[in-house]
Amino acid sequence: MSGSMVVNRGENTMLRGLTTVSFYAGDVAAAADWYAALLGAEPYFRRPADGPPAYVEFRIGGHEHELGIIDARYAPHDGTGGAIAYWHVDDVQAALDRLVELGATVHEKVAERAPGSSPPPSATRSATSWASCTTGTTWR
Repeated sequence: MSGSMVVNRGENTMLRGLTTVSFYAGDVAAAADWYAALLGAEPYFRRPADGPPAYVEFRIGGHEHELGIIDARYAPHDGTGGAIAYWHVDDVQAALDRLVELGATVHEKVAERAPGSSPPPSATRSATSWASCTTGTTWR
């Protein structure tokens, strides 16, 4: 490929961009402290609000990309664990149907999420689903 970057901005693009990337950690509080030192910012979202956190989230950079840290106790035990990437899509069900068409396994059907709910927190209505493809990649 030459030095130019090819970007597909067509109407048929299913994935609109990343929203949140989350990692599992055995000690969420320690991981939050480490990332706060690295990023120079405290998490903007924390659950539960009091006591040891099970989930924290940072906003990074001018586009406010989100980095989440999830307590490892919530990691799937079926080999689909690892980093979790949340994707912006226009139609969650259509995106899930396309993933299944390509051989993905559905682990959670489409679920409506209320504004401000987790995961991921949002100021607007959202929905999530969870699938993994044959390569072991987790889609949420």
